[in-house]
Amino acid sequence: GPTGQVRLQIVGKIEGQESLTLGGQTFNAYKITATRKVYLGGSTTPAQVGQTATIWLVANLGIVKFIFNADGESNGFYREFKSKNW
Repeated sequence: GPTGQVRLQIVGKIEGQESLTLGGQTFNAYKITATRKVYLGGSTTPAQVGQTATIWLVANLGIVKFIFNADGESNGFYREFKSKNW
């Protein structure tokens, strides 16, 4: 099979804040996107670029919504906050 160096770079970017209602509660959440770049061999040009995930974070609570995008290796998935149980 193929051999050689493969380098994966994942970069997160805070897109801003937005109001998000989940589980009957409204949150002021930070929306973050994660983008991946895959480099083959010693190349400085990515062989593949794609948005990997979108995450919404709330201060003093954590992740309240998470979308992992589908691609050729994964079907992706979606999770969201339902209730605070602590």
